[in-house]
Amino acid sequence: MASIERKWAPPGRLKVDLDSNWANLKGEIEGELAYIRVNEGLKDVVGHPEYDHRLIVSIQVNEVREDGMPATKEELTAIDEVEDVYRNTLQTRQESLLAAVVTTNGRRDLIFYTSNPQQAIHRFENDLQPLAETREVEFMVHPDAEWDLYRDFT
Repeated sequence: MASIERKWAPPGRLKVDLDSNWANLKGEIEGELAYIRVNEGLKDVVGHPEYDHRLIVSIQVNEVREDGMPATKEELTAIDEVEDVYRNTLQTRQESLLAAVVTTNGRRDLIFYTSNPQQAIHRFENDLQPLAETREVEFMVHPDAEWDLYRDFT
């Protein structure tokens, strides 16, 4: 008996809601306060074979409270604005999908799954580099075909 292979829509044609179905969590990561948002709108594409790498954009918070969170409303707004720029740029044509956002220990990590790690790196180095002038940003790419990090949060 032949196995039935699940058919996946290609990037750019996925039927996913990237904006409105987020779970908000509060907890600790390595003993530090953490606020976590998980995109539950991606549940139907978890494990999509073309999104086999995760990329993490780690944005430093410039003004930090003792508990590691942004110190002022202005700093929180600034971090939100930087997040929006990365989200909009990296999610172009569904090349990358924002899966989770973690704010902890003086930084905000944006966790994407990407179908094109090379293009994501290119966008970071060319389109997003001006943001690095106002705050420290790290960009990391790792294989994660099973979406293990996303599953850790769901």
